[in-house]
Amino acid sequence: MYLNYLSEKIKFLQLGDENGAKILSDKKILKFRTQFGIYIGSFIKRTGGPIMIPLSELLKTTTEQNASDLHLTVGSVPIIRVNGDLIQTGKDKLTPADTEKYSREILENSYEEYCQNGEIDTSYSIYGLGRFRVNVYKQRGSDTIAIRVVALKIPTIKQLELPEVVRVLTTKQR
Repeated sequence: MYLNYLSEKIKFLQLGDENGAKILSDKKILKFRTQFGIYIGSFIKRTGGPIMIPLSELLKTTTEQNASDLHLTVGSVPIIRVNGDLIQTGKDKLTPADTEKYSREILENSYEEYCQNGEIDTSYSIYGLGRFRVNVYKQRGSDTIAIRVVALKIPTIKQLELPEVVRVLTTKQR
């Protein structure tokens, strides 16, 4: 009975601590875990169910890999675009509940506006990580998210490997 309760109530897990899973939200689970002393990490490992990766971790991976985009689509694993190539960033396919949670996290109070219009463009930022342009839209009745990384530093002409004539043109007066 308690394991069924847990499986219904677990909403957001993060891999990586000594137990294999750490609860980040859903205060009922935290209270339940404390009250009954259930080791949640072993429960997750036993069931082998998919674990939703926190949005901040997906965006961190996106920026660390110098990817231009992150795509979150139901029925597919999270995908980043690096130099035009699409690269899978996990093993578990996203569910409609996963993409809805990501959408709500990004849109916050604008989620209702999105539900009415079926599409919304916005910006999203995480302090110390970066800024992102976001398009959330409905695809086959579920939330789909396309996130574009906005560079924090503007690259120089040399870093962009542009021809010398471009540098000369930028120094000309009108």
